[in-house]
Amino acid sequence: MSLRDDITSHRGRVEAVGEGGRFEVRLDNGLHISSGVDKAMRRWQVAIVAGDRVTVEFPEGSPDRARIVFRHLQA
Repeated sequence: MSLRDDITSHRGRVEAVGEGGRFEVRLDNGLHISSGVDKAMRRWQVAIVAGDRVTVEFPEGSPDRARIVFRHLQA
């Protein structure tokens, strides 16, 4: 849950790992975005690889500013 009202969160799957810490993510609603990693995930060195399920947050109308905030456990 975000403290800001204009931030939306969506779930998706990482399709590719790019250069400079960018990830190509396909959201469950079909949107394909490029995303970075949140500061807290970087601080705790959470590893993200292609195929991982993730939660992505971005301001409404600006998917170019997306960041991965959570990596879901694979069951």
